[in-house]
Amino acid sequence: MNGGAKRLGRVAEGGQSGSNGEPDPTEVAVMFTRITSLDQDRIVRILLLAEHRRREAAGRESRVPAAD
Repeated sequence: MNGGAKRLGRVAEGGQSGSNGEPDPTEVAVMFTRITSLDQDRIVRILLLAEHRRREAAGRESRVPAAD
C-alpha cells in the first residue's frame, strides 16, 4: 500500500471550536497511489466500525436522563 496524507485539520462541530467541552474531531484526507482490494476492505470496515461506535455513544448520551 502506497500513499500519503492530502489534508489534516480540525473540524469544529456546530461551527464553534470546542463548544461541547470536548476536543474537536480531526479530519484526515488520504490518497492511496496503490492499494490492494484486501487493504481497501479493511479500511472500509474500520471506518464503518468507528462510525457505528460513534453513533452508539451519541445514542446513549441522548437517552441519559437529565439531572435535576
